[in-house]
Amino acid sequence: MTREWNALEMLEKAVGQVPSGFVAAPGVPRQIPDNEPVPLAVLEDALTKAAMIVERFGADFLPVFERAERELETAQKRADAMTRVSRIAARYISADGKSLSNHINVT
Repeated sequence: MTREWNALEMLEKAVGQVPSGFVAAPGVPRQIPDNEPVPLAVLEDALTKAAMIVERFGADFLPVFERAERELETAQKRADAMTRVSRIAARYISADGKSLSNHINVT
């Protein structure tokens, strides 16, 4: 099962109308599996479109922009943390040549 997450549709609902020419950025997926986070490219696309909406229709739509901005910042922080986790784990594993699972006891 997938859920549709489309920045354009979200903004159309918020604004009621979106001028022609607002299209998804290249490489932005139209469907995202339920168990996966929204990709950064989708969130960046949403933020861009939200900025365009606020610029065109005014500050009444600023909450849409702020939400897109928060979602992108949260996703970026999570991606950065996972990069750090991988880097640290790789150093630990390479130091003794053993699998990480040999060092973790879960009871």
